[in-house]
Amino acid sequence: MVDTAERDFQAVFIPAEPSEPLQTITIHQGKNQALQCFIDHCKKHFAKVSLSKEQLGVFSEQVKGHAKGQAVPSDMVELMSKMTTCDMIVLHPNRPESDYIAVNMYVDDKGVAKQLAINHRATSIAMACGKQVQIIGDAFIGKQFDNEEDFSRIDFTLKDLDTSLPWFKKAKEMNKAIAKASSNVSSTFASVSNHAASQKAHREKGYGNNAFKKGNLEKAIEHYLAAIDSLSLSTDTAGSKLSSDHAGHSIAHALFSNLSACYLKLSNVEKAVEAAKRCTEYRPDWFKGWGRLSDAYLAMGDKAKSIQSLEKALELSPGA
Repeated sequence: MVDTAERDFQAVFIPAEPSEPLQTITIHQGKNQALQCFIDHCKKHFAKVSLSKEQLGVFSEQVKGHAKGQAVPSDMVELMSKMTTCDMIVLHPNRPESDYIAVNMYVDDKGVAKQLAINHRATSIAMACGKQVQIIGDAFIGKQFDNEEDFSRIDFTLKDLDTSLPWFKKAKEMNKAIAKASSNVSSTFASVSNHAASQKAHREKGYGNNAFKKGNLEKAIEHYLAAIDSLSLSTDTAGSKLSSDHAGHSIAHALFSNLSACYLKLSNVEKAVEAAKRCTEYRPDWFKGWGRLSDAYLAMGDKAKSIQSLEKALELSPGA
């Protein structure tokens, strides 16, 4: 079960500014707030730096890029620019071999648009865990126990950043194995690979559904993305497709639909729209996918496209 107690736990704050010291911080967990309290703390911090007028232009171009040339109203871009969302980097996956202990890093997903500085210290920590990423802006690291049934926050302090500790080595091994499992295999073993990938995708989808039911949206997203990755798919609308005879084809639309629902609940409407679009690409005859896209467009403020998608959903509805 999810920890419902009201208590404090510790996490680590890594400023992007190299002259500022790394800190062990104390975060208060309110009653029944174990799942959301940490990310709420991160979002509150990231909201302190807003987009300037010039940076809003950069952000607008990024949004237009994701829109694939479609017109995006300026008031919608402004609304999206005021939303605070986080990107999560999984440093130490919660797997059976890791005793279901997870260590995650959270960063501002608008860091590039805000022109935040490269966080070299956070980047080195991520790379020590086998993650080939560049961290932009301030970063937070937290630890938790999560076996898909039970969830509780665990103290994570500056002492835990010693790269000689066993958890770094284990994290690197697991992330390397995950990357290897996601890589393309030779065509000789394509059918076997497809079946194995499909099994993994179904398993990750189940984990994601359980996390979603518990309200752990970040964890649900992690599992849905793992399922999508296992099928060698892209979350971009110009990304890869599966042939109709691929073993994973039957659930691709559901994965993107569920992913869109998670992003929408986290107010990340841009990603919600992208995921919903991918859903309709895989099942253009599925009314629920168009309904999901309608909800995402409505949250984005594009009423015309929301109505258009809703009309398509109603047209395909079994009761139509």
